[in-house]
Amino acid sequence: MQKDTQDIYVREIKTQAELAAYAGLDLNKYLAILADKNVPVGQRSEAIPQVFRAIHSLLTHASNISKLFWPVGVDGNTAPTNPSKLKRWQRGQYLRILFSIASPNALEKRTLRDHLEHFDERLDKLAEEREVSTTGKAVVDLVIGPRFTPEQGIRLDFILRHFSRLEEKFIFQGEDYDFRAIDNAVGEVLNKARQLLG
Repeated sequence: MQKDTQDIYVREIKTQAELAAYAGLDLNKYLAILADKNVPVGQRSEAIPQVFRAIHSLLTHASNISKLFWPVGVDGNTAPTNPSKLKRWQRGQYLRILFSIASPNALEKRTLRDHLEHFDERLDKLAEEREVSTTGKAVVDLVIGPRFTPEQGIRLDFILRHFSRLEEKFIFQGEDYDFRAIDNAVGEVLNKARQLLG
């Protein structure tokens, strides 16, 4: 890949990483508001959806970076025979080498972002399961705090969006995602992009 073509990709990765970093700053700001007992309760309540907006924004930008390194519809380890897929596969390989990204990497999987982007499908599935459930029908969403346990009488897969601040994990319907690892990986990519662009 020629340097000027390479720089187009590097600039896009840098832009997406900077946008993710801004979302991270917003996240920290709203988490600080929630933690500050001197802030009126109403303001702290207003910060809760802002926390999840910032998380979703950061994940969207991280996913955009991910798609440049691991193109959609292309297995990262096997060169496809389809010419257009082959070009995307080669681009992903080239950029991962350029950025010294080893596998596994926190940016590689886009499952959490997919849950949030396809939230309607997750709600449909939850609604179907809730209809046939005989116990634990409560649905919980937008939780910031300690992890729930089954002993609390809530089905863990009925807890939609939950951010465990102490663990720095995002929990979606009982599945844990290391949010801070994603955020840190974005930071590393941003630093490398800045180096590459001089």
